[in-house]
Amino acid sequence: MSPTRPATSNPQTPHPAVVRIVAREGKTTSLGSGTLIHVTEDFGLVITNWHVVRGAKGPVEVIFPDGFRSGGTVMKLDDAWDLAAVGIWRPNVKPVPLATKIPIRGDWLSIAGYGGGDYRTASGRCTQYVAPGRNQPFEMVELSTEARQGDSGGPIFNADGELAGVLLGAKQGHTVGSVCSRVDYFLTDVSATLQ
Repeated sequence: MSPTRPATSNPQTPHPAVVRIVAREGKTTSLGSGTLIHVTEDFGLVITNWHVVRGAKGPVEVIFPDGFRSGGTVMKLDDAWDLAAVGIWRPNVKPVPLATKIPIRGDWLSIAGYGGGDYRTASGRCTQYVAPGRNQPFEMVELSTEARQGDSGGPIFNADGELAGVLLGAKQGHTVGSVCSRVDYFLTDVSATLQ
């Protein structure tokens, strides 16, 4: 059990690599969050949820806290694990490294996002792993804090500030999201495409 709480200088100061995602779906708009996880010389890669961008008509808008905005191209979707990769123009921001070790029960984790339009972080402990459906592996991490509507697609950070997962939903004081190993598997061919 890790006694270390996630490193957050001020929970209300937006992390520079955590973005707001706006996906226009005809007459409605889907709002979510995401995280910059990879950059090349010209482009960046943001990870978010499938359900945030699934109905997008045209490019999605990716907005960074420093004011940088980019149209985003959805490059890959996975509805079972609720993951989406979005290619953007390269921002002047360092990407968040993907964790190489999955959280263990009792580890402190934090979530971040723009639910309700305002940036917020919240922390809790890793409580268990769940599966997204029957005959699926237990690769969704659960933590003891509740995300808000609009936080979907935002990061789950470990105590080292690495991306330990991508949050997708919350219920009764808990949040779940695809864990870093599942995210890494999802991204296997996306970085090469971005090049």
